[in-house]
Amino acid sequence: MLGKIFKIAVGAVLITGLTASLWAGELSAEIGRKLDPKLRALLTASDFSKAQLAKSATLFEHATGNAVRVLIKSTATREALQTEGARVIAVAGDIATALVPQDRLVDLAGMAEVVYIAASQSYRLCNDVGVVQTQAASARQQYNVTGKNVILACIDSGIDWRHADFRNANGQTRIKYLLDFSDPGDTNGDGDLDGKGPYGGTLYSEAQINAALNGTGTVNEVDRNGHGTHVTGSAAGNGRGTSNGIPAGTYAGVATEADLIFVKASRGDQGSIPDAEIISTLAFVDSIAKVLQRPYVLNLSLGGHEGAHDGTSLTEQAIDNVVGPSKNGKAVVIAAGNDGDEYIHAGGTMSGSPVTVQFTLPAYTANAGTKNDYVLFEAWYSGSANLSFQLTGPSNVVYGPVASGGNLGVDRADGAVVIENARFGRDPLNND
Repeated sequence: MLGKIFKIAVGAVLITGLTASLWAGELSAEIGRKLDPKLRALLTASDFSKAQLAKSATLFEHATGNAVRVLIKSTATREALQTEGARVIAVAGDIATALVPQDRLVDLAGMAEVVYIAASQSYRLCNDVGVVQTQAASARQQYNVTGKNVILACIDSGIDWRHADFRNANGQTRIKYLLDFSDPGDTNGDGDLDGKGPYGGTLYSEAQINAALNGTGTVNEVDRNGHGTHVTGSAAGNGRGTSNGIPAGTYAGVATEADLIFVKASRGDQGSIPDAEIISTLAFVDSIAKVLQRPYVLNLSLGGHEGAHDGTSLTEQAIDNVVGPSKNGKAVVIAAGNDGDEYIHAGGTMSGSPVTVQFTLPAYTANAGTKNDYVLFEAWYSGSANLSFQLTGPSNVVYGPVASGGNLGVDRADGAVVIENARFGRDPLNND
């Protein structure tokens, strides 16, 4: 299917492509301001938004009731949040990740201590350039640094823990801990990762990995995607995994003597990492580093297109709560992205006249069933501006305009369109 859609006067969140029964309910202004647009759509146009949230591992439809994976910014205690139905998984300062029954979201948002609740989103894996372009070998020689006594941590698709690059000269592992969120995973589909420990999953110690390398133990973790092994090799491989006469160290990474902590994401095989697991990883690595009394660097070779990209998202705030100025010995490094040459963004300055942005949907094969295909657009503009938003479909059907503070929902035989334009006022996280 090919289609052209035109966007005029940027300033809305737009989702298209679902057959839906719209506007199942309404929210008060107080509650609406505390929920992000995806959660508002779930509560007021629930059929419309379920497909998108389910595909991103945010909504879990279960026999015991629907649950939503969210990030919560609040001053409430863990116990207080749990009283309102939240199953708190990890905490980073005033940001918590939690699994919340869908029918308790309004109660949770009604707490005076809760500032904002955002639906969890997933990030795609990224890795652009190799160690050669960073001149890492020259830096090691010039500054005599190899990462020794420093922890290099990573959450990604998995790691080949048998690989020689992640083993010392004596054959023993450099990995201090390996946490596998995918094993056993969410076995009953309720959104809660099964397994022992506060974050779920299966945890392997350095001793257990060495036992598996020696043939006297078992480690079940596998990197089926390959991305995690790739980026960890770039960051910290020691170059011992060579053959065919190539000298060891020829393809070494950056921190060749760093100790390693690796976390495999629950959806790593599919190349997707939920932001809730990023925060769980940060909390896990931070706690281990305190026990080991080591500085650490957490590598995030991933990225996404949702949000304001200005440091105010709840995931970004959670990272700032743990690392940054006055928090010595901690760093988080995030990929710049792989999409600089892709035509996926539009932006600029308006001077009063309408602006039209045209895009074309690429050919695709529709998913089986109904309510399974959608397109999401997100636009940000200054909170002091007052912009309208209008959509023209491939058949020249016009939806809108929708002014700032408004919303529109249209149900069609071939799908649905929802436009929400700052429906409850400025975003409380950045005032835009």
